[in-house]
Amino acid sequence: MRSTKQCNPRIMQGVASVASVADGVVLPVAIIRRVAREEGLSECYFNETSRVISFARAGESFERVRFNVYYTTGTVGTCLNHPRQGRTQLFRRNVRTLEDLREIFQKPRVHTGKGYQRRPIDSHSHQHCHEEGRSLSPLWITKNFPVGSRAYVRGYSNCTIQSGMDNGGKVKVLYDDGSSYRAKPTMLEEVMEEILDEETAAKQQLQSLEAERSQIDQQIQEAKGILNHFEEKRRLEEAKRLEKKRLAEEREEQEAKRQQVARLVAAIDSERAKRGTLFSGFVDQADFVSKQFDETVTVISTSGNATILLYEGGSWACTSGITKLLHNKLNGRQRTLPKATYVAIGSMDRYYIRFSDGKSEWVGCDGMTALLNKEERTVASIAFGEDWNSYFVVFTDGGWMYESIPQGLIDVIERRQRRGDLTCVSLGPNGEYYVAAKNGRSWWGGVSSKASKAIGNFGNRIRFMDFGDDYTYIFRYS
Repeated sequence: MRSTKQCNPRIMQGVASVASVADGVVLPVAIIRRVAREEGLSECYFNETSRVISFARAGESFERVRFNVYYTTGTVGTCLNHPRQGRTQLFRRNVRTLEDLREIFQKPRVHTGKGYQRRPIDSHSHQHCHEEGRSLSPLWITKNFPVGSRAYVRGYSNCTIQSGMDNGGKVKVLYDDGSSYRAKPTMLEEVMEEILDEETAAKQQLQSLEAERSQIDQQIQEAKGILNHFEEKRRLEEAKRLEKKRLAEEREEQEAKRQQVARLVAAIDSERAKRGTLFSGFVDQADFVSKQFDETVTVISTSGNATILLYEGGSWACTSGITKLLHNKLNGRQRTLPKATYVAIGSMDRYYIRFSDGKSEWVGCDGMTALLNKEERTVASIAFGEDWNSYFVVFTDGGWMYESIPQGLIDVIERRQRRGDLTCVSLGPNGEYYVAAKNGRSWWGGVSSKASKAIGNFGNRIRFMDFGDDYTYIFRYS
């Protein structure tokens, strides 16, 4: 895009409307064409890239006279055959009005005062002669304007001197448009005009355009630099915004994970507290059991002469005395097989074990076997009582079934109106029992005086009890 100063539109003589000046255009092309048509000129060349439009005199040879109008700069070049200097081109700069353009079209060598430099010849003596009322002598004319020299007739145009001063005190001149005239010497001035051949003029115009293009390119680079600065600024701001967003999302994600872990830990702690995180008891190999017990123990069961423990991670531990059939179910079990999740043992080598895939195995009386084969509910706890047929099964929905249990436990059940809200029941071989409900309350009975004394020290902190042969017992508390 060319960068030129924008001129204000002017109202021209002979033009009924105001000429609208487009961005970067001094002489609108449409108006130039209209004026040229009105002056009898024909358009012979137009180059939008060079921003020039050319006209020739209609009906005349193209070589005789040609007007090159550079419409973005206001320069008008007139190409014609000079009578003495051959083919020339005269440039007028800053032609900005239609009046000036029309006059150039009418008189190709008209002086506009915008394409020439001129100075008066010997203005001091010139004025001195006028002050004394004397005319300029023929010698003065011969010295300053010899025949064949170039001069400027003040107020009109350039010319060539054709003769010396005649008797009337005038000299004959030939104007550039071919007309002759006799002018007073006082009207003559020396002229320095820009008369160039067409090739040189084109070169100068090209240099001017290239210089202008170089300046425009520099301005473009400066503008690009400014735009790049703002683009880089926006890029950095966007990068900061995205980084801030990423950090915020990362913090939110970390906080969500932290809360999730906190909830998981709280759930685990709550579950451990419900199971009882501490242990006490009186059983065979009690020291070993105490060392093996910690808060991760999910299940502990005893028969008095044997005790077994299951852990959160799926591992297990037991004392000696475990029935061989049960021991074989756990010992050497492949890592890929489901882990044990619940186990209960009793006297007479009775046991029940369930794995993480829901499958279970047991040894017990026919009544318990029939019950477990028929029920679709999941077992929460199983207890084995005084004789082979004594058992108590609690399901995860709080329901329960039993056979041959101590009267004290029956009384507890009856007092509670046989509500189906139990979580666990334990039985012993000597009529002991422990029962817990979903509301957090628990009851026990039939225990030895030694066990009663030990348990009494913990009261409502008790979370689980189990019993074995010879009045052995264990309990968990928090």
